[in-house]
Amino acid sequence: MENTIDHGAEPPRFPCIETEKSLSRAQGLLQHLQGHLPEIWMRDIGKKIEAELNETRVTFHEVLENHREERMRLIEAASSPRVI
Repeated sequence: MENTIDHGAEPPRFPCIETEKSLSRAQGLLQHLQGHLPEIWMRDIGKKIEAELNETRVTFHEVLENHREERMRLIEAASSPRVI
């Protein structure tokens, strides 16, 4: 029998995925807000915040990739019918 993962039995949310989504939403909201900031210094600060958010997303993505095998093992364990 082939060892497959039943993705339908996975928990609906994983903190790491939710964190990545939140970072993405924050970055999108900031990009929208920057078009409406009245002062140049506000836009400059917004650009710095956006750069920090982008760096955080890139770094976090690297962490997720480095721990991919462990995450898949946990998903498999959580979706296994043997879990009590």
